[in-house]
Amino acid sequence: MPIFDPSVIPLSESDLPTPAFIAEVNNVIDRLRATHIPLLPLGIGVDRTANMIRTYMHAHLRRCLEFVDAGYAEYRAGRSLVTEACARTTYENVASFCDFADTIVPLVRAGDQQKIHQYLDNAAFSTRIPSFLEKHGNDLSAKNILTQIDKMKKRYPGFREAYDHLSDFVHPNALGAIVHFVSIDNGVATFHDTGRNDGWAISGLIAGCFMLAFVEVAISQVEQAIEGMLKAASDGASPLSEA
Repeated sequence: MPIFDPSVIPLSESDLPTPAFIAEVNNVIDRLRATHIPLLPLGIGVDRTANMIRTYMHAHLRRCLEFVDAGYAEYRAGRSLVTEACARTTYENVASFCDFADTIVPLVRAGDQQKIHQYLDNAAFSTRIPSFLEKHGNDLSAKNILTQIDKMKKRYPGFREAYDHLSDFVHPNALGAIVHFVSIDNGVATFHDTGRNDGWAISGLIAGCFMLAFVEVAISQVEQAIEGMLKAASDGASPLSEA
């Protein structure tokens, strides 16, 4: 079922998405939701390797969609600043997911299960918490999100610019405080409890959701690599080492 309802989005604003654009975004989200599975038996050997990769992807896909749902719910509730935060996180989720795919696909094609599992362990349990890193080692240090954001510029040139714009809403800067909640006319400051223009927020969220198309492509690329690995193992054509 489509999440974004054009009837409740102020489409008269010239800078907001068109109904056709909203429909395409809804289609992307619906296709991603359709991939949800409740259970995934891990198996052993190369099957386990494949399904551990899928486990990572399904967990992060749910993270992607939860921020989409939350952002729209907050918009409907009149808390558009939180919608901006969810939109920004959506860009981060997309960048992180695509970076994972870019790294795991060559490893899967090489067919070395030990290296695959080592990368999966580090990616799955990555953290920025100093006490955790001190206890478990710097191999678990999470990648800098801005590095991942900048990598996305190869796929979508305006990705970093859009992310930086949303960041100004999320941080206690001009867009996230004075510009968002206050208008000043004729020497009088008027405060807007739900923000001056919630159209900015929903526009940002829908644009972020459009970027989920890159996640859809990334999933397809990883699955193609997995199928190749499984076929090679079945044919006995690849010396896969056991993890």
